[in-house]
Amino acid sequence: MVYQEAKKLQVVTKGADRGTSETRYTLDGKEHTFRRGGGWLIYRSKWDMDKLLIEKTGRYSGNYGDMEFKAKQEWSLSDGGKVLTVTTTYSGQQANRIAKQVYNRQ
Repeated sequence: MVYQEAKKLQVVTKGADRGTSETRYTLDGKEHTFRRGGGWLIYRSKWDMDKLLIEKTGRYSGNYGDMEFKAKQEWSLSDGGKVLTVTTTYSGQQANRIAKQVYNRQ
């Protein structure tokens, strides 16, 4: 679920094996840092016309030791606000990938 106020975005996800996860973003273009689990995340989010851009850099402890990653996300709405598309470009020590997630409003 995604909740948005003027300068804040809250993303709540529910996973079968991980329970509920919540991430909050401040949409002001400034750098923000927070700790999550055994690591940290630095992000900057801003509006570019009608798209939300989020850039992230993070570090976490995994099965193969400490891992670092970078990700860029582009959020956009279509179909009169009924469809949210999130395109993520991810680069890390073990993999590089692009993922596209499409959510339909219910």
